[in-house]
Amino acid sequence: MERDPDQPADHGQVAGAGLREADARQASELEALRTQTGAFSSSVSERIDVTVAALQESDARQAADLAALQNETRAHSQAVSERIDSLCKELGVQQEDIAAVKATLCTFCSRVDALVERLDRQAEAVRSMCTAYSQRETELEQLVDGLARLRAYPTPLPANGL
Repeated sequence: MERDPDQPADHGQVAGAGLREADARQASELEALRTQTGAFSSSVSERIDVTVAALQESDARQAADLAALQNETRAHSQAVSERIDSLCKELGVQQEDIAAVKATLCTFCSRVDALVERLDRQAEAVRSMCTAYSQRETELEQLVDGLARLRAYPTPLPANGL
């Protein structure tokens, strides 16, 4: 039998050639996929590296800013603490001064109270003296009036009868 040139000679050969061709296509596509994956992986790695570098730089800046803020906070805290200590000392001195003023005022008040009592006694004595002088003045006026009346009447001459 003669073989028809339009007909494949053997199905096994044709299938083998198709498989080889499919295998070659898959290998080619696989290689293209590997190349694309490698390029994508490199791109992603570069982006990650840039991002990591940026984050590390940001972390370093933040750490430096945090350290500066901590130092500034310590300095302010120390200044505030020193100011509070100073104010407490001043307050203690003022409290001592107030206590001394209170003690002085208590002494002064007791002296003023004693002076007020003394002045009250003296005022009472002066009032009593005023009352006595007023009574004497009234009595003296009555006496002067009585003498004036006596002078107003002529004295009778003594009678010769002795």
